[in-house]
Amino acid sequence: MSTSGTPADRNSLAAYNYCVSFIDLLGQRVAMQGQGLLPPFRSEEEQERLNAILRVSIGAIIKLQKQAEDMMEIILHPNPDSLLRAALLPEQHATWDAMQRTRVTTQRWSDGLVSFVCLGDKDVKCQMNGVFDLFGLAGTLCILGLATRHPIRGAIEVAWGVEIHPGEL
Repeated sequence: MSTSGTPADRNSLAAYNYCVSFIDLLGQRVAMQGQGLLPPFRSEEEQERLNAILRVSIGAIIKLQKQAEDMMEIILHPNPDSLLRAALLPEQHATWDAMQRTRVTTQRWSDGLVSFVCLGDKDVKCQMNGVFDLFGLAGTLCILGLATRHPIRGAIEVAWGVEIHPGEL
């Protein structure tokens, strides 16, 4: 995996196993039905009609992305005041912190998200934490989607992959 911030060349490509979550919104085709090029707006009512469509369609995408970001913020920054961590001896805290570390990467595309964890990441001590994070993220987004009347569909898969560019599976 290239981590230099530049595209990997053919000599430095490395394949690893990845756990990948695919999520997208249901109903976007209906929400955007009949749309083409932007019309010339002759009145504020015409502009408001488009804004109403945007609030429903694009607003749902923004909400999904924000919910995923909020969840990932919690997942990637675990509580340092954890009762389990506090029960450990102070010299065990560094090991605990290393075991909690995970790296979940998310790519946005259209009305969906692809989140993934590299199962060969040498900097992550416990790969299952990332897998657990993906399941937690997908499950929470399913429940939030139903609660907000913007249901999603998705899948979680494990297979090999290559990050051709950092963060792009």
